[in-house]
Amino acid sequence: LNKRLAQNGITLTTDALEFMAQSYEGNLFAAAQCIKKLLNIKASSALTLEQIKPFIESNNSFTTFELTN
Repeated sequence: LNKRLAQNGITLTTDALEFMAQSYEGNLFAAAQCIKKLLNIKASSALTLEQIKPFIESNNSFTTFELTN
């Protein structure tokens, strides 16, 4: 994940990278889509958790309760 981010010129803070890795664990396709969205953020330094969280949370469309139904 970190390698793919770097290939796209994106740097994340440690907590942001950990959150992204946990959110997309086992789903590299969804992670790649998120990286494309993150390209729209113009940042001069590493992106923080607060900056990336809206992009990641918008992809998580099911809650635990919805999956059990």
